[in-house]
Amino acid sequence: PLKATDDGAGRSVLRFDGIDDTLAVVSPPDLAAGVSLFIVFAMRTRSDFSGIVSAAAATGVDHEGFFTLQNASAASGQFQWLGRSAEADPLLIQRNDGGSIGLAVLSAGGGSAIFQDLEGQGTDTYGGPFAIPAQIILGGHYDDGTFGYAAVDIYELGLYARALTVGERAAVYGYLRDKYEL
Repeated sequence: PLKATDDGAGRSVLRFDGIDDTLAVVSPPDLAAGVSLFIVFAMRTRSDFSGIVSAAAATGVDHEGFFTLQNASAASGQFQWLGRSAEADPLLIQRNDGGSIGLAVLSAGGGSAIFQDLEGQGTDTYGGPFAIPAQIILGGHYDDGTFGYAAVDIYELGLYARALTVGERAAVYGYLRDKYEL
């Protein structure tokens, strides 16, 4: 990816080309206590099921054992947080794309998950805890190699190795909304 300037307010972004750019965290934290992720992003080109950020085991598809935040079908205008899809009770929360810059605050722990964005929030339950992913990928999916690249600008990203409380999520959400004037 490249460090670039967005087309709107002149802010610095990490720009993924949607062809072969990814960025990997190869020593991610243990997510057994839960996970919270916040991301401010803009999709430059929407394509079917392109990965924005995902956590993956060393083998298999990222969302089977861990999770991915991705576009749903390009025509749907939605994003989805898909996780533990190989389980009887997978995590699936779909949200409408509300504008040119997206804000997502995702939090999961103890079998319960929430996806908050500029349009409101969605919730779901899922079976089983997460563990230690082999890597976390920005700008794509993982399945024994990277695929499903996203043409996305990432303004800011943060990860907590636990589920945030309601108050902590509200504080992160409010801070990012104010910072980016969303």
